[in-house]
Amino acid sequence: MVIRSKVLWFGNPPSKPVVNEHSNRGLTLDIRHSVPSNPDLDLLFVVARALVIAYDPTRKGISHGFARELPLRALDHGIKVFFLGDVSEVDLLRAHAGDLPRNNLKTLIAPADHVVAEEASRHDPQLPCNFSLSIKGDLPTFGDEILLRRSFSDCRAITLKLMSGGKSGARVYLVHAEPEPDADVDWSYRMPFFAKIDSLKRVDVELLAYNRFAGPYIAFSHRPNVETRRCIRGAQNGVLVGDFVEGALPLAKMVRPFGARQVIHSLFDDALACFRQQAFATGKTLDASVVSDNIVKPDEVLDIHWKSSKRYGRSVNPHRLKVLIDSAKFKFKAGPIHGDLNAENIFARHNEAVLIDFYRTAMGPLVSDLACLEVAVAFTEEAKAASDEWKTGDGHYSSSSQFIEWKGHVETLFTISARSFAIVPPPLELPCQYSWMWSVCRQLRLMAHYVDHDDRSYAFIVGLHLLRLCKYGGECHEESPDRAVRGLAYFIGQNLVKESLKGVKAK
Repeated sequence: MVIRSKVLWFGNPPSKPVVNEHSNRGLTLDIRHSVPSNPDLDLLFVVARALVIAYDPTRKGISHGFARELPLRALDHGIKVFFLGDVSEVDLLRAHAGDLPRNNLKTLIAPADHVVAEEASRHDPQLPCNFSLSIKGDLPTFGDEILLRRSFSDCRAITLKLMSGGKSGARVYLVHAEPEPDADVDWSYRMPFFAKIDSLKRVDVELLAYNRFAGPYIAFSHRPNVETRRCIRGAQNGVLVGDFVEGALPLAKMVRPFGARQVIHSLFDDALACFRQQAFATGKTLDASVVSDNIVKPDEVLDIHWKSSKRYGRSVNPHRLKVLIDSAKFKFKAGPIHGDLNAENIFARHNEAVLIDFYRTAMGPLVSDLACLEVAVAFTEEAKAASDEWKTGDGHYSSSSQFIEWKGHVETLFTISARSFAIVPPPLELPCQYSWMWSVCRQLRLMAHYVDHDDRSYAFIVGLHLLRLCKYGGECHEESPDRAVRGLAYFIGQNLVKESLKGVKAK
């Protein structure tokens, strides 16, 4: 086991009292006057917990070089970085260091003798980097590699398989780890891990959500179990590590052709049961203004989708729509919600739902998860399913028979007016290729109707989630399924918002 007890000191040497303060706390000062070669520096970082760059006015150029070369790499190793000097000297160090993240970086102006030693002793550098770790499979980038070498520093080898990430650009790996030989147990493999590498902010937020919401409120059989000690923070990115759910399929691959009723039942009655109980037990509510801001802000909607929506009828621009949304007076039962309940974040094993990706998990309206899943199944899954066929076809999806049939169904399912049927749709009279979509919408709306008998408020939430789809997809081709689906999502979403706020209740 590596003990990270060194404090690397570059620049103006420390005084004798400063050396003693470090020694008193079990820390070893390693005083350097030049930057070692890369291999030697990496080995130093493995055993270090802090890096000090003390401005030396007699060697200004060298001090500036230390600031340029060392901090970013040190932060990726979990090392706390200190800049020491007077006000102008510290400013010079920061200027030469560039745009560094504030995580684990501190500037100190003429600190007392004990300050650096005390802060270094309290800092947790987490796991060290294992440069002897063998990495096989899909090789990561250098930045990702450092994080993975730290997360699995107790292993002799890992095999990686790169999986699809989310809208944030996260990289998600399936990791098969081979631990170092154990004196008592002769074993080479264990259950696989997932390793999700994302921006430091997103990793911190999701880890907090696991600890605050997923752990206490979702049974361990319905979510991955995060291994906190392997969740590593670097300079700009971090890695979230947990048990990989083997033998499970995403809902996106199960919902056709029958609607995956048992999985959806398990999702809300088992996996999210405790979330939902909180809303009824506490009686807390949220105002529509708070709810709408957390789902979508109209100024986040891409103009291309508003413009695409005009082919379907009269459409108001996002800024006018914002005035309408801000006027809403609905109140919603509030409790913990997943926040991004799409068909890729729900897995199923033996018809039991398993949830992943808790980045957006927070307090919210209880019906929001239902609306989010309904929109994802009816709209996002259609865009994905049609994409491959569009790439090999004539390139005009919006005039295809498939789009016309799908459009007819969603316009019926997502219409609210005095002349329409109840917001809980009846069973489909004749079976068709979209029977599964009707089944899912019926199941989710029956649950929503139980939560809140005011169908207008649910229509408002569904409208917001349809508009949320239009935050993304700016890079899609003009004739692509994605552009056509999101344009229709905007058109129907703005109509749902307008009609729900008129007080028109479906009959």
